[in-house]
Amino acid sequence: MKKCLVLLLALALGFSGCSAQTESSSSQAEVTSTAPAETTVPETTTPEVTMLEPDSSAPEETNSLGIHPYLQQLVEDTVEQLVTPEMSEYERTKAAFDYMIEHTYLDEPIGLNLWQIYGGGEPIPFVEQRAISPLRFGVGMCEDYAAALTLLLRGMGLEAEYVPGLTYSEEGHLVDHAWTVVRIDGVWYHLDSQLGDNI
Repeated sequence: MKKCLVLLLALALGFSGCSAQTESSSSQAEVTSTAPAETTVPETTTPEVTMLEPDSSAPEETNSLGIHPYLQQLVEDTVEQLVTPEMSEYERTKAAFDYMIEHTYLDEPIGLNLWQIYGGGEPIPFVEQRAISPLRFGVGMCEDYAAALTLLLRGMGLEAEYVPGLTYSEEGHLVDHAWTVVRIDGVWYHLDSQLGDNI
């Protein structure tokens, strides 16, 4: 619990989170149209899209977390390494938090679309997609750390939620950030594994 409080204190004191992404995303948002108001668009044919066939070796669609089978397998494999039956909620939480710090480093995520290769189907939710890079390759930004930690905690039988929000950068500007909240023995705690990793 002391570690959680230290992390929140560091967050409040303005330790930089994921500010690197916010600069590029804000410049992309300022796109304006220069096309004249009365432009006719010629008819075109829609290109044919080829969908990948589902991988026959993919796990069954039914899983305990209700997430994509490929990601479910990543979560289960990791949880199996970390959890023993006698562990308390606090011990499971600490094991997941420590795992994220020890096995993930801060950098651009990779492999966000692996779910398409391992099972195809409909697009997966944001949190599931962002959890792939840290769980499979050990790399990601704040939202990836938070998403992976959230799914690991859920895989351990705990209530956990992904929280998007803002924090202050070292320069004093508000920047996008993400972290995890988990319920331990009936009390909700904020966990920031990406910030903890930086510290």
